[in-house]
Amino acid sequence: MERVVKELLGTEHWAADVRRAAAILYDAGAAAVWLFGSRAGVRAVDRLSDFDLAVEGLPNGTGVIPHASHELRGKVDIVRVESATPALRWGIAQRRVLVPRVAYSEGGSRSRLPLPDSLAGMRIQTVAQLIRDVGPRSIIDFGCGHGWLLAELAVDTEIERLTGVDFDDKCIAGARRRIGSAVGPRGTDKVKLLEGLFTHRDQDFLGHDVVAAIEVVEHLEPPQLDAFVGVAFDYVRPARAVVTTPNAEYNVVWHTRRTRGRRHPDHRFEWSRNEFAEWSQKIGTAHGYAVYVVPLGSIHPVWGPPTQIAVFDRAR
Repeated sequence: MERVVKELLGTEHWAADVRRAAAILYDAGAAAVWLFGSRAGVRAVDRLSDFDLAVEGLPNGTGVIPHASHELRGKVDIVRVESATPALRWGIAQRRVLVPRVAYSEGGSRSRLPLPDSLAGMRIQTVAQLIRDVGPRSIIDFGCGHGWLLAELAVDTEIERLTGVDFDDKCIAGARRRIGSAVGPRGTDKVKLLEGLFTHRDQDFLGHDVVAAIEVVEHLEPPQLDAFVGVAFDYVRPARAVVTTPNAEYNVVWHTRRTRGRRHPDHRFEWSRNEFAEWSQKIGTAHGYAVYVVPLGSIHPVWGPPTQIAVFDRAR
């Protein structure tokens, strides 16, 4: 049977979510993203049906699949075509729809990255606002990943200097592409991307008004975490630092059995609300910062929010 490759045109209400999920995968280096299974058929499907995405050419180690999954509220299975069984590859080829390569914002415009229904997007927007609240001229993003926060802030003309640090060269490459899409070549002049570790002191880290670390600390072993604290609060010593991390209590609301009860298999730990508050207050006391913790996301009456944010303001 001849295989017909169709393009996802967006006639269904959920098509925009699929395109946003695909945009994340494309930005990370994927060659093609396919919607397959029941959602790719011509007949109507149950609105509660899960989504199936097949991705080709996605580099290993990008860590973006969970972020793409968030765009579809976690109701998605994302399969790497290269590692699929022959039977699954055959099944994908029989019923698949090519998801077009578009900018995250759908229209392809150079703008901030609105992630309206995504926890990841809400996290970026909230952190960006917490940064803007203090009117900084310079920000450093430790563990910048694919540059979501930097691209959001790069459009602000008041900000003169942005630095992103990540050990993964693929993340740095993705960040460079995303920032370029947001602000164009001229806007990237104020952005410096560093491939390396933020657990070691580097002169390029100095002179920043704000430090951000979004969903980073939980990936660090205890010695690395201590080193990060030393770099951020002793060496850089910003006027404000913003640190986000998952709330471990909320994991019972999500399906985390595949990752040993954690949000991501690479997480070395995840803190409860009390544990994160205690860690944050300890840092504030030791390094001269006032601290407050804010919730992020839909708050469960028992388990609290999915994400928690600590804001550190240096004592005058």
